Amino acid sequence: TYTPAQIVLMLKGLGMSTYRVGCSDDPAQLTAVSALAQAFQSAGMKLFVLINQGMTDASGNVLSGEKVAYNQAFMVGSTVANRLKQYGVTMYECGNELTRQNSTILDFNQAGNTAKDFNNANWPAMRGVMRGMIDGVKSVQPNAKCGINFCAADIGAADALWEGSQPDGTTGYPTVRWDITTWHNYEVYG
Repeated sequence: TYTPAQIVLMLKGLGMSTYRVGCSDDPAQLTAVSALAQAFQSAGMKLFVLINQGMTDASGNVLSGEKVAYNQAFMVGSTVANRLKQYGVTMYECGNELTRQNSTILDFNQAGNTAKDFNNANWPAMRGVMRGMIDGVKSVQPNAKCGINFCAADIGAADALWEGSQPDGTTGYPTVRWDITTWHNYEVYG
């Protein structure tokens, strides 16, 4: 219900200089976030844009393999970055809590400290989505900073993605290279 100018004033009043906001490649969302980005640019503030691309199709099924996931996410990442670069957006968070989806974590009570806490069969789709978004953004803005987020203590996921390994311990898969790591921790985690 707030205009971009009102949001800028509220955040400045709180002493903030960077704001995380999510969007997909949906035209209505991109229009709204573009207006916000333009207001932030004029105010000398930064947006950290979450590209909200998941790893499932419209029916809720996990995307059918790493290549399909990569191609879908590349398209979304490049579309979002291409639209927002003119407003000075240079930071993107590629996906939201993908390691904590029903299709990725085996047991929500597990901390995620080891790679084996994650679903081996769906891992390639998640990796493909992450790689695709990052590559899509970088195809439009090579100097943009791309982030991946993890929840709780998903160190096992972070390490496996960086090293190009699967939850079953096999190696030699594509690596995911991100610039910013964000950790989503909540009060329920203690």
